[in-house]
Amino acid sequence: MNLGAVARSPRSKLLDTDPPKASFLRLLLIGGGPVNTNRYLLLRNMKIDLRQFVAPIVRQIERRVRLYGAATNLGPGVSDATIQQIVMGFQFDQAAWVSLVFDTRPDADPVYDGEWQSYIERNTLDCDVDTWMDAYKEIVENQTQVAFTAVDGEVVKLGPCENDDDVVGQSLAKLFGDVCREALAHAQAQFLFSSLPLAATVYLRVDEHECQYAWPDYDTRGAEDDEGRLVRC
Repeated sequence: MNLGAVARSPRSKLLDTDPPKASFLRLLLIGGGPVNTNRYLLLRNMKIDLRQFVAPIVRQIERRVRLYGAATNLGPGVSDATIQQIVMGFQFDQAAWVSLVFDTRPDADPVYDGEWQSYIERNTLDCDVDTWMDAYKEIVENQTQVAFTAVDGEVVKLGPCENDDDVVGQSLAKLFGDVCREALAHAQAQFLFSSLPLAATVYLRVDEHECQYAWPDYDTRGAEDDEGRLVRC
């Protein structure tokens, strides 16, 4: 018998795996208790149907419109003026949220103004999109793959990420931004904005917090083919 050899426990043997799994298991070992490898397998097979987020966001848009008061609008511009822009902003990497900001400034830049970012906290919608940041962390930090069902039904698989955080960020921004765009489209189709004090021409916008996504595209904003332009008859 080799007295210098140390018998390895089953937990130790579990660490002879790929790096992401080893890191995950080490966290469990440090915390004590049984190792739940099923939890690891769940994370390694994360699937998100993004279509599930559209209806809750639409409901929050409806609520936001219903509670809108021109005299107390918490957005850029004079409170009792007509609305020039409706901006839906979102973020998914450092935090996960969706906001809806009403801008009443007649001179607001229809291409990109950015003033809405000063009013995020007071206009954040009460909808749970924490899964968006969970997905980002799985791909970028835990080096795992996540499968998304986009709003058009296409299955998109992202990850693992290797030194291309910007590419992954832009891809995720497109997926989550399309959710917001779809929610705005549903709200418009249901005439949810018709009760608001709208200007003769209003612009709908979707912008990611760090400009990784924009709808409509920047090069069409303010032009004749601006998809977000609403003209009151």
